[in-house]
Amino acid sequence: MKSGIIKKLDLYITRQFLGPFLSAFFIALFVLVMQFLWVYIDEIMGKGVGAVIIVEMIAYMSVSLIPMALPIAILLASVMLFGNLAEKYELASMKSSGMSLMRIMMPLIIFSILLSGFSFYCSNNLIPVTNLKFQSRLYDIRQHQPTLALEPETFNYDFSGYTVRIGERLPDGRSIRDVMIYDNSDARSGLMKLVRADSGEMFVSGDRQNLIMRLFDGVQYQDMPEDGNSFKPFLQTHFSEYQLVFDISDFELQRTDEERFKSHRRMLTVGQLNASIDSLASQMEGLRANMLKPLLAPGTRALEDALEIEEAAVDTLAEESQSRRTEAEQVALQRAASERAAAEGGDTTQFVERGPPVEKRAIPSRQREVDLDTVKSFIDLFEAINHRGLYSRATGFLQTHGLQVNSNTQSINSLDSEWRKQIYEKHRKFAFAAVCIIFLFIGAPMGSIIKKGGFGYPLLVAILFFTAYVILFTLFDEMNDARSINSALSGWLAEIVLFPMGLFLTIQAMKDRKIFDFSDFGSPVLRLLRPFFKKR
Repeated sequence: MKSGIIKKLDLYITRQFLGPFLSAFFIALFVLVMQFLWVYIDEIMGKGVGAVIIVEMIAYMSVSLIPMALPIAILLASVMLFGNLAEKYELASMKSSGMSLMRIMMPLIIFSILLSGFSFYCSNNLIPVTNLKFQSRLYDIRQHQPTLALEPETFNYDFSGYTVRIGERLPDGRSIRDVMIYDNSDARSGLMKLVRADSGEMFVSGDRQNLIMRLFDGVQYQDMPEDGNSFKPFLQTHFSEYQLVFDISDFELQRTDEERFKSHRRMLTVGQLNASIDSLASQMEGLRANMLKPLLAPGTRALEDALEIEEAAVDTLAEESQSRRTEAEQVALQRAASERAAAEGGDTTQFVERGPPVEKRAIPSRQREVDLDTVKSFIDLFEAINHRGLYSRATGFLQTHGLQVNSNTQSINSLDSEWRKQIYEKHRKFAFAAVCIIFLFIGAPMGSIIKKGGFGYPLLVAILFFTAYVILFTLFDEMNDARSINSALSGWLAEIVLFPMGLFLTIQAMKDRKIFDFSDFGSPVLRLLRPFFKKR
């Protein structure tokens, strides 16, 4: 008998909750859609976008806002329900029968868990698709030219290279009068063309790609290039009929291929985000390895280049020394031959006797003995004559590697920023689902404490808590972008801040205390401080 009564109470609480919940959900969704639509209204209006496209965009936007509308609906509905129950003393009757507040909330807890699952399903499966559709449509509208509108007595600049003005547009929508058209296609060369007509007609071609303007009884004024004289020629032509064709294909809305937007983080599911996050991490590791490879690789290339420079310099010195020695020996031999010839009185023709070739003495630079006590820097390990070449080679190496480091650093920073945003996006999908449960534990205790139903106090409470929640997750999102906080933690911090608040309100409501009633907390504190007062 008692279980049957409890089941009826559960059904009663659920039915009483569903009405305010659905009302609050659709109101919140409407407000959120209007807020976001107001951001894009300037980009949509004046572009000739049809009502079907606008309704389609609103539908896509509505689906993407469901995870945000669900928490505020749960919060508002729970405050209203338990405020009504407390105001009519129904909640007190339930408690007097032995039911605790948690037991009374049990059907709503189950309902909020189901809503959390639905919220995650929307975030993970529906929202990536609707975001893709919405962003592609918005991109199409942004690229779309404004709607062609030829208003009487107004200059129109929508046609490239032309300025059009009509004095009057007749009710049939086709006939026009007092037409003036400026041709600015040769304006840079100083040549202008003006067409004026008393009347005409204007209509769109069958394929809707061109606007045809047929003018009657008019004059065309045209500047001509100078012929070298001091005056500038001018041409005036009268016509009975003149036809102009304007391309209006740019004024038609074009559909963009949605594949170009699929890689954005808001269009990815949790599984796709995990794969993308791993890919970004691998790319960053590869860039870091390439950046450090020239410095950390075994047998550093810089040292090898330095040793090669020294070996080449030593070889050059040895060759120059051999050359100078050979020349000195040849001069000595010539001098000795001349002296012998002069002493014998014979022919003074000089014969050069070449001595044996001088072997080139190689100086092995790697095995060169150096007194380490005299070495003050790394450069002292090499011959002094090679220092300039080594400095030049090292400077070139540092400049080249510095450019590579700067390029890799910029790439790493860009990848790291996207990596952090994707981690945040993944955890926000779970956090938006969890906040549905947290808001139930805030709204139900608040309603039972304030004991006010209707839309007055509950709406105020819901607005205050939801505003605080929006401020918190926006703040932590900015902190994540600034790299001042862990990306995974930033996705949950708003819920982590609100959870103790919901726990505190639930405890206060279960003990039938006011929000700021701390009477029960005083006795444990006094017991802890009693020994201190006795000593005093």
